Amino acid sequence: MLAFGLSITLFILWAVVGHATLALLHKQDSLLQNMLLAPVVGLAATVLPIFWLSRAGFPVASFGKSLAIAILLSSIALLLKLRPKLPWRDYLPFTGIFLLALCLTGRPMLEFGFDWLSYANDDMANYCLSAQRFLHHGYFDVPDSNSIIQGQEYSLIFWLMYAADGIRPGADLLLAWVCSLTGLTPHQAFMPTILAFHIILISVTGALVYQTRSLRLSAILSCGLLSLSALNSLGTLYQLIAQVSGLALLIGCMTLLMHPFKELNRKSLILEGILAGLLISSLLVVYPEVLPFFILAFLLYISIGFIRKTTAFKPVLLTLTIVFLTNVVLLNTYFLRSAVFISAQVGKGTKNIDLQSTLFPYFLVPSGLANLWSLQGIASSGREPWLSLGVFAGALLLVTTAAVALFSLRTGQPTAAMVLIMTIVSLILFSRNNDFGLFKLAMFAQPFLLAMLVTWWIGTVRQPFIQLAPLLLIGLISLSTQQQSYVESSRGVGKGGLVEIPNGSQSKINIEFQNLLLAHPSESLLLDSSNVVMAKFQALYTVGKSAALPSQNFFSTIYQLGQQNALTSWNPKLVSLMKSLGQKGFEAYQTSSFDLLNSKQDSTKNQFGMLRLADDMLLK
Repeated sequence: MLAFGLSITLFILWAVVGHATLALLHKQDSLLQNMLLAPVVGLAATVLPIFWLSRAGFPVASFGKSLAIAILLSSIALLLKLRPKLPWRDYLPFTGIFLLALCLTGRPMLEFGFDWLSYANDDMANYCLSAQRFLHHGYFDVPDSNSIIQGQEYSLIFWLMYAADGIRPGADLLLAWVCSLTGLTPHQAFMPTILAFHIILISVTGALVYQTRSLRLSAILSCGLLSLSALNSLGTLYQLIAQVSGLALLIGCMTLLMHPFKELNRKSLILEGILAGLLISSLLVVYPEVLPFFILAFLLYISIGFIRKTTAFKPVLLTLTIVFLTNVVLLNTYFLRSAVFISAQVGKGTKNIDLQSTLFPYFLVPSGLANLWSLQGIASSGREPWLSLGVFAGALLLVTTAAVALFSLRTGQPTAAMVLIMTIVSLILFSRNNDFGLFKLAMFAQPFLLAMLVTWWIGTVRQPFIQLAPLLLIGLISLSTQQQSYVESSRGVGKGGLVEIPNGSQSKINIEFQNLLLAHPSESLLLDSSNVVMAKFQALYTVGKSAALPSQNFFSTIYQLGQQNALTSWNPKLVSLMKSLGQKGFEAYQTSSFDLLNSKQDSTKNQFGMLRLADDMLLK
């Protein structure tokens, strides 16, 4: 229960900070929307100070608790001074939905507590190591290459990704901050933190839908369906921590900026621009990959407003000017860095993919239509006729949603603009066989698809039973997929193709490793794991020791960044350091092979990497 309590505590903390920020900067004519929006605003108001202090050279451990106390006390003081009204009665149904979502997606956390590893994705291991670096080192601290090569502190290698190569650091910094508050290790804090982001995502989706009081039922049902969405839960269970928090910030930006601007005075427009700038700055730090979706959807939405004369040009121009200036002030030079990063990501997403090398084929085949609506789990072998029925139902829902989006765009629905943009992008990705792009886009689209479908259906059908029955049916089918295909697999017990460390949670494998270190103290360790995630988890607990990983170069992708230098050519000294570290990382391993003794193919050999320095390290 303590792990669940941490998720709830983080949500409440960010809600309090967000309420204070909204009371200061945002209009108070939609109180329920403000309550739903508050947690993501609080998240934005937290990540930026962490980002600034880290880049100023302070390890997160040195300021984490002090910053939390300062932010919380100042927020409470603001709330006591401004006394914004809180519509608790209207908010109560949403509270139940958030708790339900936490229990449904986080069910294994009741069983395993802080030792729940879910799928133990390689991304999670990287985030944990990166968080450990931020926890104990300043953002730009140049690592000692010998400490990395000799295995004394593997987390330092992530300097290549963040300080040197400009990869977005927001989720890693937030994870480090949670560790500084709780004393937990990154792997223990990871799932409670991402589950807090999960319910924040659901909350802000309700804020996006709740444009007027008449849309309260639509907002409740949208949040309810999203909490049951199997594909939405997969993003959390698959431990895509930057994606989950980034989507929440994206939806927060839409809520603040995708509305008619005529009713606001100059002061309100300036404050709105500052608030929106705060969220966009945070998005650039946490997950800038989705910003192009926001820009395209906003341009489409605002263009329709100009055509229909429901939006005035000058208020929009003033607000966007304030947003831009706020971003420049809050991010400084990182603003340009993030623009280069987005450009590089867009370039990757437009490339044609060879089908022979496809790793995520789920949405390149007809069953992807059923996967999109959580009518069946990805990589599951559905039986006929249910598989065909699922594909047909998924196709029907997708065509209906596209048609509804075209219609709803005229009525000023922000979700409609995003659905249309994502539909166009999905067609481009499909034509290029971009498997991973489609896989990610399917998860991105869940809040917008479900919210738009619910809003249209509730607004079109008036009979209560007919209103609720189809949505309930979709929700129950999705719930079955969520629990049986994804949540159950995340326990890591039995079969589960996405699980990288089978039985890792139940065996408390990280605790077991720490106990082994205590039972057999040594300054030099030979870790023979061939599992990339397990090796990176072990690297979390071997700081200060010479820990050799002889089976393969688990960090080769990161070392490769040190040789590309795509984002750092402006700084010759930095480029030299990156090249040097990257070269040493590759030179530490040599490629060898052994003969497979295949009588039919005499030259058949198995290649493998071998650590050159293992003997030297163990003899120290």
